[in-house]
Amino acid sequence: MGEKVKMSEKKELLLGVETILQVKDEQCETYGAFIKRIRKEARLTQEEFALWIGVDKSSVCAWENDKYLPSFASRMAIEDFAKSRF
Repeated sequence: MGEKVKMSEKKELLLGVETILQVKDEQCETYGAFIKRIRKEARLTQEEFALWIGVDKSSVCAWENDKYLPSFASRMAIEDFAKSRF
């Protein structure tokens, strides 16, 4: 029989699924919106951000439009970027 899952565990389970949600002022954003927001806050173009992450500009565009999620390696680079800038 299934075990009950705590709310905090449910949130952790959502990470890495199709859409990662960032809660900000009671609003949710997709992972693509998160990428776009941190890129714009850093005042970088898609091309500049892509160079920082180590991918093509077209990848950044696709991520920001929620066409697909970044690879694990790209997600780690994005996390490093966000930690270093903010």
